[in-house]
Amino acid sequence: YGAGNNGRLLAQRFKSDAALNVNLIGFVDDDPKKQALNIGGVLVLGSRDDLKSLIEKYQIGQIIIAAADMPGEVLRDIVHIARPYNIRPR
Repeated sequence: YGAGNNGRLLAQRFKSDAALNVNLIGFVDDDPKKQALNIGGVLVLGSRDDLKSLIEKYQIGQIIIAAADMPGEVLRDIVHIARPYNIRPR
């Protein structure tokens, strides 16, 4: 979650280090300017409003928060959306 600089760096790390065993599906970001962009070979799949359907469609098991300046309200919302799927954002 977060397709800014931190997200891009994390994506590069996940893609380059197979030992991390992360299958990166895509980014989620609330910035309308980033929607449908390809950032370092990873698509921005949607926003927080799409998170529930993305979890279901891609059978997501993990949400990694890459945005360093995320407001508490947004984080709480992400946790609330992910809870029924037994996903604890990290």
